[in-house]
Amino acid sequence: TEIERACFADAILAWCENPTIGGKASGGFGLVDPVLTPKIGDGDAAAYEKYLNANRVSILAWLVKQGVKVS
Repeated sequence: TEIERACFADAILAWCENPTIGGKASGGFGLVDPVLTPKIGDGDAAAYEKYLNANRVSILAWLVKQGVKVS
């Protein structure tokens, strides 16, 4: 769906801020240099953000039900 694609694009773009794979990333291991295709790089995270904002209350309620402490 559009929301799933936007969520995936947002996750990939966030990972690009600290692109590591595997353990010991704090020691400098696993750093990669991602090259994104325009299709992923141009992902519209706005649709995902809109979904999160529209469903904020129910998402937070679900997280609390799972035992996550939210503020």
